Amino acid sequence: EYEHLDNITVDEIKKTYRQYFAPGNMLVGVSGPVGLKKIQGLIEKHLGDWQHKVKVPAYPKVKKPKNDFKLAFAHKDNLNQNYISVGYMGKKEEKEMQPVISVFNSIFSRGMESRLFTRLRTNMGLTYGVRGGIFQNKWYPGMTYFSSFTKSESTVDMIKAMFDEIEKIKKGKVTPKELDDAKNYFLNSYVFKFSTPEQILFSKISDEIYGEEENAQKELLDKIQKVTAEDVLKLANDYLHPDKMTIVIVGNKKKTKADLSQFGKVKDLDIKIKPPVIKEKIPAATPETLEKGKTIVMNLYKKAYRGYKRLKTIKSSFDMEMTMGGRKMTLGMTSTRVYPDKSHMEISVM
Repeated sequence: EYEHLDNITVDEIKKTYRQYFAPGNMLVGVSGPVGLKKIQGLIEKHLGDWQHKVKVPAYPKVKKPKNDFKLAFAHKDNLNQNYISVGYMGKKEEKEMQPVISVFNSIFSRGMESRLFTRLRTNMGLTYGVRGGIFQNKWYPGMTYFSSFTKSESTVDMIKAMFDEIEKIKKGKVTPKELDDAKNYFLNSYVFKFSTPEQILFSKISDEIYGEEENAQKELLDKIQKVTAEDVLKLANDYLHPDKMTIVIVGNKKKTKADLSQFGKVKDLDIKIKPPVIKEKIPAATPETLEKGKTIVMNLYKKAYRGYKRLKTIKSSFDMEMTMGGRKMTLGMTSTRVYPDKSHMEISVM
């Protein structure tokens, strides 16, 4: 909010810099055809006198919120779809659970073959995409959530389908095909995590920061291969509790036209950004100040914008090329503006 930004001072920024940016809190990583001695020389030359020491505070303890509602709705007039998430705060990382969590997420909510995608997109046609899963972090709790978007009118159908799929995976074991496909996904995609020097470098730096063992990645792959359907079933029952999940919706409440209280108590969320507080006193307009303002505007118009008075049409066009995932796509746009009140635009993609 504006009021929070206004409270940030230069002194606080300097204090933050002194608290975090120091040699004792930094790692330097280099990849490329260069020797260690040269790198050490460069570091000594540019950072050799950097003696500042830091004591970084521990991560604050995170408390799980105690909500007195089941569903929170943030209304926006300009939306014709609702964006929906169901879930809650999860746990810190439990290393022994990571292989099973990885397999579960792949089967249930990640990818076009996942159960949620198959149900919500392929079978029901409610959405174009699904996200979410069970996520954990090293130093603070992760999130367990599942989210998607749909027409305002089909919001209730989507929420019910999400909860229904959660209940299903808690009641029965996943199929051998689901299990094999999930494992093969990790085994076949693993190599792409280390396909560039930058990826290898950042992986090593990450391992150093988090204190990972040298062969942690290989061990994870080995353990993923050993995950069973019984492991996935147990994980689902231990980690998924629909009765404790909160539903959050951002969308147009007027177009939703459904009784959302069927899921429990509903709370309206205000996500409007309050305008900044005007600190100086603005004097009321007078005939003299209005006349002065008109004179300023007219002088500016006559001097800088007189050519626009004769302007009838502007036509502009451009071509551009995008690269995504190694694939190149060309885009073109032509726009025509006929003054004072007509505009036409054509966009060509792929």
